This record gives sequence, structure tokens and C-alpha cells, in this order.
Amino acid sequence: MTETTTVTTIVAASPERCYELAIEYERYPEWAADIKEARIRTRDDAGRGSEVEFRAAAMGRSTNYVLRYNYGSNPLRISWRLMEGDV
Repeated sequence: MTETTTVTTIVAASPERCYELAIEYERYPEWAADIKEARIRTRDDAGRGSEVEFRAAAMGRSTNYVLRYNYGSNPLRISWRLMEGDV
């Protein structure tokens, strides 16, 4: 059986402000309850995180993983790919 979860949050902010907050990876633990640590491993030429290591914990379990971020030609587009993980 596959476990899934869905969370919906309404944010009263402009897309630009949401993007600014979304790329402040090291601040995720301040507002994302399950993210305990976030560390930028590498940055792109614009100073944005390109490889970010996370430690998350929820429901008595902890996991570590690394995401590689890509920024599209649309200035508000972000995608990521799992590079490493212990799950």
C-alpha cells in the first residue's frame, strides 16, 4: 500500500515574494515543521542553491536527502531532482 499525503496552504503574497521565500532553503526549518535542517552544498552563478541537503523528520522517522535545483527561463520557475537519499 502506498502512503500519500496532501497539504494545501493559501498564501497571501505575490508570486515574486513566494519565489524569494522558496529559494531561501536554509530558512525552511523556520516555517516547514518537518524540515529540521537545510544546508546549501553548491550554488549557481546567480548565488541560488543548486544542490541542497535536507534532514526531515515526521511521525517518528528521520530521513536525509539531497535535491538538485534547476531554474527555468521563466524567472519564477523551479524544478528539482532527488540526487541522494536514505529512503
